[in-house]
Amino acid sequence: MQIQLTGGAYQAKSVVASAQRCVNLYPEINEQGAPFPTTHYLTPGLTQVADVTGPQIGWRGLFVASNGRLYGVCGPAVYWITPGFIPQKIGTISSSSGMVSMADNGTDLLLVDGSTSGWWIHLASNAFSAVSDPSFYGGSRVALIDGFFVLNSAANPFQWYISDDLATTFTSTNFAGKTGYSDPIVCCYATQRNLWIFGTQTTEIWVDAGNADFPFERLPGPFLQVGCASAQSIGRLNETLIWLGLNENGRAVAMASEFYTALPISTRAIENTWQMYPTVADAQACTYQQDGHQFYVLNFPTANATWVYDLTSNMWHERSYNDANGAENRVRYSCIAFYNNAHVAGDWQTGQLYILDPANPTDNGQPIVRRRGLPVMQDEGVRLIYRAFVADMDVGEGVYGGEFGQTLTEAQMQLGVSPASVTLSMQSALTFGTSTYAQMQTELQEIYTGPEAFDDQVYLRWSDDRGKTWGNPLAISIGQLGEFLTSLKWRRLGYARNRVFELFWACNAMTALNGAYVDAQEAAA
Repeated sequence: MQIQLTGGAYQAKSVVASAQRCVNLYPEINEQGAPFPTTHYLTPGLTQVADVTGPQIGWRGLFVASNGRLYGVCGPAVYWITPGFIPQKIGTISSSSGMVSMADNGTDLLLVDGSTSGWWIHLASNAFSAVSDPSFYGGSRVALIDGFFVLNSAANPFQWYISDDLATTFTSTNFAGKTGYSDPIVCCYATQRNLWIFGTQTTEIWVDAGNADFPFERLPGPFLQVGCASAQSIGRLNETLIWLGLNENGRAVAMASEFYTALPISTRAIENTWQMYPTVADAQACTYQQDGHQFYVLNFPTANATWVYDLTSNMWHERSYNDANGAENRVRYSCIAFYNNAHVAGDWQTGQLYILDPANPTDNGQPIVRRRGLPVMQDEGVRLIYRAFVADMDVGEGVYGGEFGQTLTEAQMQLGVSPASVTLSMQSALTFGTSTYAQMQTELQEIYTGPEAFDDQVYLRWSDDRGKTWGNPLAISIGQLGEFLTSLKWRRLGYARNRVFELFWACNAMTALNGAYVDAQEAAA
């Protein structure tokens, strides 16, 4: 029996509906005639290219200006990042935390941080200065459309305003409000020469009509009965805007624009997870395109989680960073910019800059745990005998030797304890005990030390109560470099009525997962 991984993998409100997870893997839909309809590939690792020395609070924004230069903000410091990835400090802003927003008109770059303050960078000289215009009111995001800088007013949540045309000056009368509904303005976003004014409950679209007094006017007709839960959750992939929605009926639904309307793209299972987070008001998004896929990365800092939407496959997956204790955390990066033919990512906690590197299966040397749950196996409530399970995986590619090729000892496998360090081993920490994401975060601990940091084995675990509890995992080696035909086959797996299998691994190797084959038959009465 072939098990195909065709849909998304989300843990539902009740595990009897779905107990699947897809972590640090993304599915790609294969061409007709392929052995499996989808293949799950590794999410990119992180390769460090720079590090800002000294105490930092992390990168808060990256922006490639129209002159091709990369600018970034780390803590309170503003940097120009050279083509050789050498950060050169050019100024300091008054805040040290929270995301920033940047835009430029070809001559000057405007930087805002959500306060009433702002700063200029003159592109020709990198000269840095604070905005001193009395008609400037700051904002949470800055957009550029037809030569005008557009911002929501940090001084008045019901107004947005614009700069003078192709200028660094502002006129006190160049402001407007939302006319369709009286909800506060979250931010302004420009795309396809349309200006989207996001409120807390509704969204309206304005265009540059060339009026003499105030150039913008509201586009007749389109009006969205959904607002935005977080200004920093808005991202764009080609012509599609994606954001975390909010209206009078509730919060935490991912929306995607379609012409002048918006459609929900999140699943009920994901929305249920988001709605249990303490807050989604701090959600942060970044977008990038790699290997033919377009990714919308949505970080939840307070909830310490990351979800990613693939616009190419229209499916979601989770991403996580496993810290020194083995706990799952949101990914290390909060901002991404495509610069010098690479996706540069800034660490939200340190001064490190990375490249999103598809050829690196690690997070800057730290193991990445890949996880994929499979659909529930059942046959009208009949008990099935599981004679064998075969994982269809690409192995033998780029397995590194030395300390990264060593495996867990038999004692560690049985006890879940490293005799040398008296810490939980990888497989016990990630598989024993409970099944839910929240419980795994709080109950399971793991410390990667020495050779145990990487493991050249793939683990299979299963649940016979549809995902409520899980048994001990079984491991099989993925083989060495060049052993492309290594069979990942587990035998004599017992019997059950409602079984859920799950594969996971943390190999320092390039792998890919098609699906699985299961040899199962009805048990005798």
